[in-house]
Amino acid sequence: MTATWTKLKSGKWGVRITGGKSKSGESINVETRNGSTSMVVLGRMLWRNNGVAIYTVTERKDRNISCAECGRPGNLVHDEEDGLLKHYNCCDMPPGFAGE
Repeated sequence: MTATWTKLKSGKWGVRITGGKSKSGESINVETRNGSTSMVVLGRMLWRNNGVAIYTVTERKDRNISCAECGRPGNLVHDEEDGLLKHYNCCDMPPGFAGE
C-alpha cells in the first residue's frame, strides 16, 4: 500500500492511497516527494476506483513520531536496512541514502 499527499478540490491536502485497503479513522504514514513521512488519521473517503482511494485528513500525528536512533522528532524516512523511521542522512544512514 502506498499513501501520498494530494491536493483536494477544496484546496486542502488529502491522502491518495493505492494498492491496499484502508478505512476512515485509520492511522497511516503518508510519504512526501522527498521520502519523509507524516502520520495522519484518515477522515472521510471522498473517492474510490480501481484500487485508488482519496481521503480527507482528520488529524496529523507527525509531531509524535521520533527517530528510532536518536529519539528526536522531524522529517523522517524509512531505513531500508531495518525498516525503522529515522532522519535522512542521520544516525546510521549513509550519505546519499535516498529513502526510496
